[in-house]
Amino acid sequence: MTQIAKPVDVEGALASALGIAAPPVPEDLTARLPYAVATRTGGSRAGKVVDTFYVDFDVWCAKDEWGLAHEVAAGLLARAEELPRSGGGAATWCAVSVETHPYNNPDPVRPDLARVTFAMTITARAVVEDWSD
Repeated sequence: MTQIAKPVDVEGALASALGIAAPPVPEDLTARLPYAVATRTGGSRAGKVVDTFYVDFDVWCAKDEWGLAHEVAAGLLARAEELPRSGGGAATWCAVSVETHPYNNPDPVRPDLARVTFAMTITARAVVEDWSD
């Protein structure tokens, strides 16, 4: 029997660890504000059992609540930075780095809402499973 390393479901693990959502964004988004989601945008294998993920975080609030959207995003960023030290969720977090700080990012699909975005690179241990040929 062979063992294989599969990337962790980083979106689901972040949702569990941070109390946010994983894609897709719900149709009734306006009824759930403020709303935050983590979306994997890419990544690579960093070692035999370690993967690096590029993740965008989006926070939506009512159109006139840009300040609240930034506040929620800043708190989320701070909690995500602590994951390698505090753990949480369904992953073993190895490293987290901030790629972009929260910034205004108007949503062309939902122009009636405020959206703030930030990006992180997150490294997590892969899930090792037995695999038979």
